[in-house]
Amino acid sequence: MPTAPKRPCAVKNCPNLTNKRFCEQHEREHWKRLDANRSNSAARGYDARWSKLAKLYLKRNPLCEDCQERGLTVAAQLVHHIKEVDTHPKLRLSWDNLRSLCRACHERTHGFDRR
Repeated sequence: MPTAPKRPCAVKNCPNLTNKRFCEQHEREHWKRLDANRSNSAARGYDARWSKLAKLYLKRNPLCEDCQERGLTVAAQLVHHIKEVDTHPKLRLSWDNLRSLCRACHERTHGFDRR
């Protein structure tokens, strides 16, 4: 199966080509920078109540909702907030603000590919 042609790294003036958003060097730097600036998961709203809700949501919605809309049947691995917790904290535990996604769709939704 043919692969997509490589494209330039997303870092300005980087000469490297990649199949991802960043070349290997800049991908490592990107994740180090993101991880250094993040607070822990509980401080971001992902506590025991969230964990319980997410498990229940995945149990009731086991397939990726984005893939289903495209006619595919793919197991969901993550529960995604439609409206972000940062900007809509009151919707953090709202069933109507959740969506089951496979890892690929979740990464695409957030604009990155961590593979």
